[in-house]
Amino acid sequence: MLWLLATNGLDERIAASYFNESNGRWPYRGAGLASEFLHPWGRDIVFGTGATCVLIGSLGGLSSRLRPVRRQCWYLALAIGLSTGLVAILKSLSPDPAPWDATIFGGTIEHRGFFQSVAHGTRMGHNSPSAHASGAFALMAFYYCWHRTKPRRAWLALVLGWLAGQAFGAVQVVRGAHFPSHNQWSCIVVWAVCSLLYWIGFGGQLAPGDPPSSVGSTELP
Repeated sequence: MLWLLATNGLDERIAASYFNESNGRWPYRGAGLASEFLHPWGRDIVFGTGATCVLIGSLGGLSSRLRPVRRQCWYLALAIGLSTGLVAILKSLSPDPAPWDATIFGGTIEHRGFFQSVAHGTRMGHNSPSAHASGAFALMAFYYCWHRTKPRRAWLALVLGWLAGQAFGAVQVVRGAHFPSHNQWSCIVVWAVCSLLYWIGFGGQLAPGDPPSSVGSTELP
Protein backbone atom coordinates (compact mmCIF):
# COMPACT_ATOMS: atom_id res chain seq x y z
CA MET A 1 0.00 0.00 0.00
CA LEU A 2 2.87 2.37 0.75
CA TRP A 3 4.41 1.61 -2.63
CA LEU A 4 1.12 2.30 -4.38
CA LEU A 5 0.70 5.58 -2.52
CA ALA A 6 4.21 6.66 -3.55
CA THR A 7 3.49 5.88 -7.20
CA ASN A 8 2.49 8.80 -9.44
CA GLY A 9 1.74 11.02 -6.46
CA LEU A 10 -1.26 8.95 -5.40
CA ASP A 11 -0.75 9.94 -1.75
CA GLU A 12 -1.16 13.62 -2.59
CA ARG A 13 -3.93 13.05 -5.14
CA ILE A 14 -6.12 11.22 -2.62
CA ALA A 15 -5.69 14.04 -0.11
CA ALA A 16 -6.39 16.60 -2.84
CA SER A 17 -9.78 15.04 -3.55
CA TYR A 18 -11.00 16.43 -0.21
CA PHE A 19 -9.53 19.90 -0.74
CA ASN A 20 -11.60 22.72 -2.20
CA GLU A 21 -9.25 24.61 -4.51
CA SER A 22 -11.73 27.38 -5.20
CA ASN A 23 -11.64 28.71 -1.65
CA GLY A 24 -8.46 27.01 -0.39
CA ARG A 25 -10.23 25.18 2.43
CA TRP A 26 -10.85 21.67 3.74
CA PRO A 27 -14.65 21.43 3.95
CA TYR A 28 -14.65 18.65 6.57
CA ARG A 29 -11.83 19.96 8.74
CA GLY A 30 -13.79 21.33 11.68
CA ALA A 31 -17.40 20.37 11.23
CA GLY A 32 -19.67 17.51 10.35
CA LEU A 33 -19.72 13.80 11.12
CA ALA A 34 -15.97 13.24 10.65
CA SER A 35 -14.81 15.94 13.03
CA GLU A 36 -17.52 16.08 15.68
CA PHE A 37 -18.43 12.41 16.02
CA LEU A 38 -16.05 9.91 14.46
CA HIS A 39 -12.81 11.53 15.62
CA PRO A 40 -13.50 11.81 19.39
CA TRP A 41 -15.75 8.72 19.44
CA GLY A 42 -13.05 6.50 18.00
CA ARG A 43 -10.46 7.79 20.45
CA ASP A 44 -12.75 7.15 23.42
CA ILE A 45 -13.44 3.54 22.36
CA VAL A 46 -9.74 2.71 22.22
CA PHE A 47 -9.05 4.42 25.56
CA GLY A 48 -11.98 2.58 27.14
CA THR A 49 -10.72 -0.77 25.83
CA GLY A 50 -7.28 -0.20 27.27
CA ALA A 51 -8.65 0.99 30.61
CA THR A 52 -10.95 -2.04 30.85
CA CYS A 53 -8.02 -4.38 30.21
CA VAL A 54 -5.99 -2.71 32.95
CA LEU A 55 -8.91 -3.04 35.37
CA ILE A 56 -9.47 -6.74 34.60
CA GLY A 57 -5.75 -7.43 34.75
CA SER A 58 -5.50 -5.73 38.14
CA LEU A 59 -8.50 -7.57 39.59
CA GLY A 60 -7.72 -10.89 37.96
CA GLY A 61 -5.75 -12.17 40.92
CA LEU A 62 -8.78 -11.70 43.18
CA SER A 63 -11.32 -13.51 41.03
CA SER A 64 -11.27 -17.09 39.81
CA ARG A 65 -13.45 -16.06 36.87
CA LEU A 66 -11.07 -13.34 35.70
CA ARG A 67 -7.81 -15.17 36.40
CA PRO A 68 -7.78 -17.16 33.11
CA VAL A 69 -7.93 -13.96 31.02
CA ARG A 70 -5.68 -11.85 33.22
CA ARG A 71 -2.57 -12.41 31.16
CA GLN A 72 -4.42 -11.63 27.93
CA CYS A 73 -5.74 -8.38 29.40
CA TRP A 74 -2.28 -7.24 30.48
CA TYR A 75 -0.97 -8.04 27.02
CA LEU A 76 -3.75 -6.03 25.38
CA ALA A 77 -3.26 -3.08 27.72
CA LEU A 78 0.48 -3.03 27.06
CA ALA A 79 0.05 -3.54 23.33
CA ILE A 80 -2.35 -0.60 23.08
CA GLY A 81 -0.28 1.64 25.33
CA LEU A 82 3.15 0.87 23.88
CA SER A 83 2.15 0.89 20.22
CA THR A 84 0.20 4.15 20.40
CA GLY A 85 2.94 5.65 22.56
CA LEU A 86 5.64 4.78 20.02
CA VAL A 87 3.55 6.22 17.20
CA ALA A 88 3.16 9.44 19.18
CA ILE A 89 6.94 9.66 19.68
CA LEU A 90 7.67 9.03 16.00
CA LYS A 91 5.04 11.60 15.06
CA SER A 92 6.70 14.21 17.26
CA LEU A 93 10.00 13.62 15.42
CA SER A 94 8.52 13.54 11.91
CA PRO A 95 9.15 16.34 9.39
CA ASP A 96 6.03 15.46 7.38
CA PRO A 97 3.09 17.89 7.75
CA ALA A 98 -0.65 17.49 7.71
CA PRO A 99 -2.17 18.16 4.28
CA TRP A 100 -3.66 21.41 5.55
CA ASP A 101 -0.08 22.58 6.40
CA ALA A 102 1.53 21.26 3.19
CA THR A 103 2.84 23.65 0.54
CA ILE A 104 0.92 21.84 -2.20
CA PHE A 105 -2.30 22.93 -0.50
CA GLY A 106 -1.25 26.46 0.36
CA GLY A 107 0.61 25.67 3.58
CA THR A 108 4.22 26.33 4.53
CA ILE A 109 5.73 22.84 5.03
CA GLU A 110 6.85 20.47 2.29
CA HIS A 111 5.27 17.00 2.19
CA ARG A 112 8.08 14.46 2.65
CA GLY A 113 8.42 10.71 3.02
CA PHE A 114 8.61 8.95 6.37
CA PHE A 115 12.40 8.46 6.31
CA GLN A 116 13.43 11.65 4.53
CA SER A 117 15.79 13.94 6.38
CA VAL A 118 15.53 17.72 6.39
CA ALA A 119 18.06 20.50 6.70
CA HIS A 120 18.74 21.98 10.12
CA GLY A 121 16.32 24.77 10.93
CA THR A 122 13.64 23.52 8.54
CA ARG A 123 10.16 23.73 9.99
CA MET A 124 8.89 20.28 10.99
CA GLY A 125 5.39 18.99 10.37
CA HIS A 126 5.19 16.46 13.26
CA ASN A 127 2.41 14.51 11.58
CA SER A 128 3.47 10.98 10.60
CA PRO A 129 2.55 8.25 11.55
CA SER A 130 -1.11 8.86 12.29
CA ALA A 131 -1.78 8.82 16.03
CA HIS A 132 -5.55 8.63 15.67
CA ALA A 133 -5.40 5.57 13.42
CA SER A 134 -2.86 3.87 15.70
CA GLY A 135 -5.46 3.44 18.45
CA ALA A 136 -7.73 1.44 16.17
CA PHE A 137 -4.84 -0.50 14.63
CA ALA A 138 -3.82 -1.48 18.16
CA LEU A 139 -7.01 -3.54 18.35
CA MET A 140 -5.28 -5.98 15.99
CA ALA A 141 -3.54 -7.22 19.15
CA PHE A 142 -6.67 -9.27 19.88
CA TYR A 143 -5.41 -11.63 17.18
CA TYR A 144 -2.71 -12.93 19.50
CA CYS A 145 -5.22 -13.64 22.25
CA TRP A 146 -6.85 -16.36 20.16
CA HIS A 147 -4.53 -17.33 17.31
CA ARG A 148 -3.57 -20.65 18.94
CA THR A 149 -6.89 -21.66 20.45
CA LYS A 150 -9.50 -20.07 18.16
CA PRO A 151 -7.84 -19.23 14.82
CA ARG A 152 -11.04 -18.14 13.05
CA ARG A 153 -11.84 -15.67 15.80
CA ALA A 154 -8.22 -14.53 15.75
CA TRP A 155 -8.27 -13.79 12.03
CA LEU A 156 -11.61 -12.02 12.37
CA ALA A 157 -10.15 -9.84 15.12
CA LEU A 158 -7.13 -9.07 12.97
CA VAL A 159 -9.23 -8.08 9.97
CA LEU A 160 -11.65 -5.98 12.04
CA GLY A 161 -8.77 -4.20 13.79
CA TRP A 162 -7.13 -3.47 10.45
CA LEU A 163 -10.38 -2.20 8.98
CA ALA A 164 -11.02 -0.04 12.04
CA GLY A 165 -7.57 1.49 11.70
CA GLN A 166 -8.13 2.20 8.03
CA ALA A 167 -11.52 3.73 8.82
CA PHE A 168 -10.13 5.93 11.59
CA GLY A 169 -7.33 6.97 9.26
CA ALA A 170 -9.74 7.70 6.43
CA VAL A 171 -11.61 10.11 8.70
CA GLN A 172 -8.39 12.06 9.16
CA VAL A 173 -7.67 12.05 5.43
CA VAL A 174 -11.13 13.47 4.75
CA ARG A 175 -10.52 16.21 7.31
CA GLY A 176 -7.13 17.09 5.78
CA ALA A 177 -5.33 16.05 8.96
CA HIS A 178 -3.26 13.22 7.41
CA PHE A 179 -2.00 11.88 4.12
CA PRO A 180 -3.02 8.25 3.45
CA SER A 181 0.61 7.12 3.84
CA HIS A 182 0.61 8.33 7.45
CA ASN A 183 -2.05 5.73 8.25
CA GLN A 184 -0.11 2.88 6.62
CA TRP A 185 3.04 3.73 8.57
CA SER A 186 0.92 3.73 11.71
CA CYS A 187 -0.31 0.22 10.88
CA ILE A 188 3.25 -1.05 10.37
CA VAL A 189 4.55 0.41 13.63
CA VAL A 190 1.59 -0.85 15.67
CA TRP A 191 1.71 -4.38 14.28
CA ALA A 192 5.46 -4.59 14.88
CA VAL A 193 5.00 -3.60 18.54
CA CYS A 194 2.09 -6.02 19.05
CA SER A 195 4.05 -8.90 17.53
CA LEU A 196 7.30 -8.23 19.37
CA LEU A 197 5.46 -7.84 22.66
CA TYR A 198 3.65 -11.15 22.15
CA TRP A 199 6.58 -13.25 20.96
CA ILE A 200 9.34 -11.72 23.10
CA GLY A 201 7.67 -9.92 25.98
CA PHE A 202 5.09 -12.64 26.71
CA GLY A 203 6.93 -15.59 25.19
CA GLY A 204 4.04 -16.46 22.88
CA GLN A 205 1.94 -17.58 25.84
CA LEU A 206 -1.27 -15.79 26.76
CA ALA A 207 -4.10 -18.29 27.18
CA PRO A 208 -4.05 -21.14 29.71
CA GLY A 209 -2.54 -24.23 28.11
CA ASP A 210 -0.55 -22.34 25.49
CA PRO A 211 2.87 -23.93 25.03
CA PRO A 212 5.59 -21.41 25.96
CA SER A 213 7.79 -19.98 23.23
CA SER A 214 11.56 -20.42 23.36
CA VAL A 215 12.01 -16.73 22.45
CA GLY A 216 11.15 -15.24 25.79
CA SER A 217 8.67 -15.21 28.64
CA THR A 218 6.99 -12.86 31.05
CA GLU A 219 5.45 -14.36 34.15
CA LEU A 220 2.55 -12.83 36.06
CA PRO A 221 1.91 -13.95 39.66
